[in-house]
Amino acid sequence: MARSEGVIEPSRRGRVRFLPHGLRKEMYEEVLRLYSQGLGYTRIIRKLRARFGVTVSRSTISYWVRGVRTPYYVRRPPAERVEAYRAALAMHAEGLGCKMITRELRRDGYPVGLSTVKDWVAGRSSPYGPEPPELPIPPPRPTMNRPRIMELVPSPELAYVMGAVLGDGSVFSTKITLKAKDIDFVAEFAHNLSVVLQRPVKVSRYRGFYVCQSRSKPLSGLLRKPAKIDKLRKYVEHCERCMAAFIRSFADSEASFDAGGWLQIFNTDLQLLLYVKILLAKLSIDSTGPYRRPRDVLVDRTGKVYLRRKDVYRIYIRRASLQQYAVVVGFTIRRKQRKLERYLRRRKCRYRQPPPPQLSYHYIISSRYGAAGI
Repeated sequence: MARSEGVIEPSRRGRVRFLPHGLRKEMYEEVLRLYSQGLGYTRIIRKLRARFGVTVSRSTISYWVRGVRTPYYVRRPPAERVEAYRAALAMHAEGLGCKMITRELRRDGYPVGLSTVKDWVAGRSSPYGPEPPELPIPPPRPTMNRPRIMELVPSPELAYVMGAVLGDGSVFSTKITLKAKDIDFVAEFAHNLSVVLQRPVKVSRYRGFYVCQSRSKPLSGLLRKPAKIDKLRKYVEHCERCMAAFIRSFADSEASFDAGGWLQIFNTDLQLLLYVKILLAKLSIDSTGPYRRPRDVLVDRTGKVYLRRKDVYRIYIRRASLQQYAVVVGFTIRRKQRKLERYLRRRKCRYRQPPPPQLSYHYIISSRYGAAGI
């Protein structure tokens, strides 16, 4: 496609690779107007071709309609990019130079170059695009099937998702995955994740495990391991319900309880385990530790041999605080909750039994070899 002397020649299919900025703005406003009238993507493409003589792809119209991109600015830039931008401006206001700012941002885990910092400080660019957002900003237009979340709001559901992912979960790129053998744990995680993302989340069956997967850029950026405690505080310590939900899901992943009354929570991340101990203290639950278990060869109860590659740290809940733990936190996994209840009954502890978790079994349980019921 040729681009000479400011003249843009369309291709054989009528598509233009380089559009003038003013024309893109005009087409963007026309797309929003046609979409508000109820027209679909195909009819919008035909209307634009008839008026402007240019064929716009369906993906571009989808980005404009859902508010992912606009010709004016980036409506939802990456959260980490915005944090680095604000931190750079704050350090520049304190008198730091661009090289020092770049060094500090890279030390905090932000992959930002020196030229980018110079452009931010000079006001030549920002994560929102070359032009600042104009007010009033038009609201985003999410689709019915996959609405997009603008920002994370502190809630018990979000705290539960955080604790589960930092325990048995994993994050790869923007994909969040939880795999476990307890269906009640995975189903509760799927329910809370669907509330946070505002869209349904499925649970599948794979090789004896129940798997829940979904994608979210702001949530995946927050839950990467090792955990960044400073970023988690405002969501986890929002209220007592959020703290209890975080500990409950983390204990469902990383805790064990035996008939002798030993409740231990273990993890390889020492800082995360110390943070869990602080949260337990805020809920009036006493704990001891952490204690280090060095890396060595491990043989489980089935006879399998594992090589522990990292040091494992564990904390113990004091037996005098098991009653408080059962009332305030408890377990989502029913087999763990039954063990705890039997132990407290044997000790004749009077406690208010927490209501059973509202498990969401209506999610689709699919299998590679067909549907698997529960």
